[in-house]
Amino acid sequence: MVIKAKLISCITSAALLGTAGLAFTGSDTVDKVKTQLGNLKDKIVSYEYNENALVQKINELRTNANNVISEANSLISGKNQTIKGLQEKNKGLQDQITYLNQCVNDLISKLSTTKAELDQAKGELKAKNGDIAALKANLVDTIAKLNDTKALLDKANKQIESLQAENKCLKANNEAYKSENERLAGEVQKANEKVAELGAASDEVEQATKDKAPMTQKEVDSIDTSVAPVVDQQ
Repeated sequence: MVIKAKLISCITSAALLGTAGLAFTGSDTVDKVKTQLGNLKDKIVSYEYNENALVQKINELRTNANNVISEANSLISGKNQTIKGLQEKNKGLQDQITYLNQCVNDLISKLSTTKAELDQAKGELKAKNGDIAALKANLVDTIAKLNDTKALLDKANKQIESLQAENKCLKANNEAYKSENERLAGEVQKANEKVAELGAASDEVEQATKDKAPMTQKEVDSIDTSVAPVVDQQ
């Protein structure tokens, strides 16, 4: 009964081990998330660098334009005083002003385009921030699952240790039963040999007495038991 109970315990523990012995398969997902986070960080740093460079360039262009316009305005102011004698020079200044105005318009157009690109970049950055938040949440969930898996693995390892100890005990008992079975087999062999000897003796007795039969009651009664009488001759 003890052996049967231990065998049932082994089978039950093995069944539990079959369901608890899970293997973690999320390493590739975690590595992929880490790579994506690194790429997003690099892009954000690049956006920030490009934005700062663009703002600096715009400031430089605005300063240069303001300087040129200021210079043009000074020239125009000076030329207005001698406009009659400086018509040709005034025309050159007007052309320069036209050119500067065109430069300003071009700068304004470029600034508008740059602003649109910045707005688009901000939108993409906002979307990336949402992706990062989702990835962080996914990472937190993955870590929680990893912790659950680790707990299951720890439990499975404890069950394995218990089963190994029980298996060791069963092996020891099996060796003891094997030794006892061998001893009993020897005893059975000895008993069989004795039975064979007894059979041989029985055959010998049967052979020796097969023509012999005990006296019947009639033969016993027919035996002469009379004796001669005593005679006194005095």
